[in-house]
Amino acid sequence: MASSSGAFKSREAWKAAKELEEARKAGTAPPAIDDDGKIINPHIPEYIAQAPWYIDQETPSLKHQRNQKALKRNFDPLGKWLPRGETVGPAATKYRKGACENCGAMTHKKKNCLERPRRRGAKLTGRNIRPDEAIASVNLDFAGKRDRWNGYDESTEYDKVLERYEKIEAERRALKVQKLDAELRNRSKKQRPGKGNSDELSDGDDSDDSDSDMEKDGAVEQDAGQGSKMVVRNLRIREDTAKYLINLNTDSAYYDPKSRAMRADPNPDINSDDKDYAGDNFVRYSGDVTKLAQMESHTLKAAEAGRNLPHLQAEPSRAEALFKDFEAKKKGLDKRRQDEIREKYGGQEYAKLDPGIEGVQQTEAYVEFSSDGRALKGAREIIPVSKYPEDILEKNHNAIWGSFYKDGNWGYGCCHSTQRNCYCTGDAGKQAALATEADMAKRTEAAIAKRNPEPLTKQWEKLERERQENALPEEEALEKEKEHQNEVAKQIRKQAHEERMMAELDTARGKHSRIGADDPGGMSKAAKEAYQLRKQMRDDPMASYIPEKGT
Repeated sequence: MASSSGAFKSREAWKAAKELEEARKAGTAPPAIDDDGKIINPHIPEYIAQAPWYIDQETPSLKHQRNQKALKRNFDPLGKWLPRGETVGPAATKYRKGACENCGAMTHKKKNCLERPRRRGAKLTGRNIRPDEAIASVNLDFAGKRDRWNGYDESTEYDKVLERYEKIEAERRALKVQKLDAELRNRSKKQRPGKGNSDELSDGDDSDDSDSDMEKDGAVEQDAGQGSKMVVRNLRIREDTAKYLINLNTDSAYYDPKSRAMRADPNPDINSDDKDYAGDNFVRYSGDVTKLAQMESHTLKAAEAGRNLPHLQAEPSRAEALFKDFEAKKKGLDKRRQDEIREKYGGQEYAKLDPGIEGVQQTEAYVEFSSDGRALKGAREIIPVSKYPEDILEKNHNAIWGSFYKDGNWGYGCCHSTQRNCYCTGDAGKQAALATEADMAKRTEAAIAKRNPEPLTKQWEKLERERQENALPEEEALEKEKEHQNEVAKQIRKQAHEERMMAELDTARGKHSRIGADDPGGMSKAAKEAYQLRKQMRDDPMASYIPEKGT
């Protein structure tokens, strides 16, 4: 099975190997053993047990699945640990370069020094230099790194623990002797000498033993008088209400004072969400307890009938699956019987509930009502499922808003209207919506038919080609722009000359007519552009600081 031999096998040899493998899996043949004497599990898959072709492995083995590098590593045994407090050789007589400035050791620096910080370190004084610590490394394997007791020295550590507890015990005995001596001296003053000493000593020993036992059990001791003690065990939190005080009615649930149990519910008429205690049987019959009891009953009845069902503790999953199948078949059989009886005797119309009372069921919950029908006691508080109003019909609609959705719009399901707070139109609204949708579809098809069938890319290429044909050559455009700039400069000089002449004559009238006097149709384009370039806002405070160009 675990061999990696690639040699050819005959049909008989291959058949014999398969029979041996099946026998090993069935347990009738002994399992294979590798070179180390370890048993190979016959249920290991072949792709794991079979070695690769490049490994020359004739005998069955699982060595190719193990980490060979990890096996070659040498780990330290568990007993080896880092030395603590050991030093190497005698201390140096003078300070060495690179040593600790505080104590003078070479194995650490000043910030890692555990010696008392000196006012003047060994680097300055050269005295009281400490020896070097022993530094070693431990190479542990996976288990050694996680061994919590590795490095624990039983000869020293455990002796310290024993010594500590022995001192505590000796001190306790000394205090006990002092206490007994004080009691004897006090009693000897009140009683006649020579009576009751031995009994009192024995009583003291017994009381001490009983005290230790009570400390172990966690009991509370109360002094009930001279020479007597009473132990009270704290079985209930004092702040909690006792079970027998929950309902003081004599006809309520029975309370057993010996076992402190109250199995029945003391307040069955109160809602289960409003009470903290519902009896000891509440836990016994909650959750899947009833379901488990039904499964046990089903298993016992089947065993009495002679049926062999799986054991509930040995095969719980299979037993539960069979019980579910049984319940489903039972429900189907009961339903078929009811249908046959109704088909034979009639009465199908009486089996249907009236609309609006489907959720009304029989219950044993106690509820008190007033004369006007309001629930006074025992009614379960109805918790709203949402903060928004639900199931509210608007206007004359028969469906709520949001019962209809189409093309990203909400509406009413009764008339398919998508306009909020409108009146219901019923089936006529549905037909009108369908007609509108059909009309829109026809218009869309007509628009698509009128659209240019050419792709957008071709239309864009055509427009670009026409624009390039109508565009002026680049040289002509540059020449035209140059002429325009020259005309603008000429107009700027002309307007500046006219302004100077007008300033000399101290005349403000006819300035605009003088600018366009040569052009009977008004100002030319170049003159307008020149005027806009030279125009200054009179309300601009910085106008006087801007120098004129070309003047």
